[in-house]
Amino acid sequence: KGVKLYSLSYTYTQSTGGGETPDPTPDPEPGETYKLITSTSELEAGTKYVIGNASSSSAVFMSNATNTNNRKETESITITDSQISATDEVLVLELGGTTGAWTFWTTNYTSTNGYLTSAASGSNNHCKVTTPAVACSYFTISFTDGAAVITSTGRNERNLLRYNSGSNCFACYTSGQQPVYLYKLVDAGAA
Repeated sequence: KGVKLYSLSYTYTQSTGGGETPDPTPDPEPGETYKLITSTSELEAGTKYVIGNASSSSAVFMSNATNTNNRKETESITITDSQISATDEVLVLELGGTTGAWTFWTTNYTSTNGYLTSAASGSNNHCKVTTPAVACSYFTISFTDGAAVITSTGRNERNLLRYNSGSNCFACYTSGQQPVYLYKLVDAGAA
């Protein structure tokens, strides 16, 4: 009697929406192009995004530099035709989850990668990087006048991601401060 040999192969895809830690992502290439988005139809899980403080002329962006409580800013980057060429100091975020429960996974944080997370309680206006994902790591995203309205679903106050020009940082607030803008990685094949 002959021996039969079988071969089995499979593909495993890991979701980033349920609090799992995604597979490591290589650091982004400096000079990757990101385009301003202004509609929820442009949100796509598994795609890279960056967050800045303006939509025209020039802007500062979330920095990948390690900081305990808030995300510091980069040097100013020129915006041309609603696009930027990211420097290696721009924090690149991979969008996970789904509508009403989006996550932002850092792909090039200078410390351990994790999820953007607002403070869970108290008077803190933090925007930290944590792992695993917790209730304050999930966000709703909408748009008003071109600006992204990114709101943590894990708490009722100090949950709105904004830019603070006085402290030169991105953090979560109840109100006030300046709006943020979301830029999506341009598909190299579409450029």
